[in-house]
Amino acid sequence: LSSICNISTVFTDESARDFLELDRKISPTVRGKVTERAWTRFVAKPLALAQEQAKGDVPQALQLVKQVLFVDPKNAEAVALMAKLTQDAGR
Repeated sequence: LSSICNISTVFTDESARDFLELDRKISPTVRGKVTERAWTRFVAKPLALAQEQAKGDVPQALQLVKQVLFVDPKNAEAVALMAKLTQDAGR
């Protein structure tokens, strides 16, 4: 069981994306325990860091948001942040 719980530590971005997509098909409204860990590692934490970086290091924030969107392409917060960052970069 502990090896299953630690599976998110061996995921790549690609495997995390596939895993999250599969989990959504199985349970569209509630993430499983393992999925929650993968989502936190590959989506929530990088997105929070991107939001923080957006206040000063926009290129780094853009890179982080791109990583999040690779793993979770429909993430509304990441999509909105990407739009804001690219709009700000165009000014």
